[in-house]
Amino acid sequence: MATKSYTDIEQSKKLAEILPIESADMFYNEEPEDETYPKDIVDTEYPMVLRKEQKRFLEEYGIPCWSLAALLAILPEINGVPLKIEKVKAEDGYDGYYYHIEYESIVLIPYSKNPVDACYEMIIKLKELNLL
Repeated sequence: MATKSYTDIEQSKKLAEILPIESADMFYNEEPEDETYPKDIVDTEYPMVLRKEQKRFLEEYGIPCWSLAALLAILPEINGVPLKIEKVKAEDGYDGYYYHIEYESIVLIPYSKNPVDACYEMIIKLKELNLL
């Protein structure tokens, strides 16, 4: 199974409420179908990489989307403490791995099945605590 590498539409919509869209490096295209954009390139299932000339397009029609790299770039040091993210082998009869993310116990997020979800939850938590 491939590791999730970008935010899904629901996560993207929530992050768009709290983060500047300039921090997104991808987008989901929600432009209505017309003769300029045939159905095969109108895509809300998979995001597209955001290019400089598409910033206007994103503001009008797209939903910003964040890759794992963009999410990690957003997460700050807190009081000089860097973010710690680790892949941990599941225990107690569970298969696979989980991702654990924290700031030296300042803020703790439960284990997630992928690093994108872990980063997303951390950003939401930091916003709630006014640390972002």
